[in-house]
Amino acid sequence: MADIQFNLRIPEELKEKIKEAALENGRSINAEAQMRLEQSFTDIPSDQVATRYEKIVEDLLVHLMGNLESKGVHADTLRGALKVTRTQVFPDFKPNDDNSVNNK
Repeated sequence: MADIQFNLRIPEELKEKIKEAALENGRSINAEAQMRLEQSFTDIPSDQVATRYEKIVEDLLVHLMGNLESKGVHADTLRGALKVTRTQVFPDFKPNDDNSVNNK
């Protein structure tokens, strides 16, 4: 399906919110607006989508940490770095399983 262009009038404040979100998420304003519009038609609430992505990132970090530990990188150094990075990226994230970086 080909993309089409259409004009949409929105309040300036909304455009600024989309622009700020786009910068935070590393997307263009168009991509951010399109993603948010598409999300409004899904059955999954946006907070659940964010939680799923946070869990995926957490699992990837745990896996990466295991691989680096097997190559001799000190575990405590990794845990500290991952904890700081995770809290900066996902300030509200609270791990809830035994594979969490904080639980090892």
